Amino acid sequence: MTPGNNATAARAAALIAGIPNTAGCNTVNRQCSSGLQAVVQIAQAIQAGMIDVGIGAGMESMSKNYGPQAMAEVSEAVHEHHEAKDVLIPMGTFI
Repeated sequence: MTPGNNATAARAAALIAGIPNTAGCNTVNRQCSSGLQAVVQIAQAIQAGMIDVGIGAGMESMSKNYGPQAMAEVSEAVHEHHEAKDVLIPMGTFI
């Protein structure tokens, strides 16, 4: 997956972790410190009473997965999970 597809990786990770597909999923693309920003957003949403619990995490690597040459391999766990593998299907594609 390329850096622009982090929403795909986030949803796949959530599904593999057992979070139901009915739960919301939000991604942040800051190139650097996205994980920190995600934690801040969760904390603010809890403080505002918008949510009771959330997970904030990061995944980018500026030295490894940045720019047009970036192409991370997809974990085998994504392909083995019945819902997570579906996030690899582009929108508008029927299976």
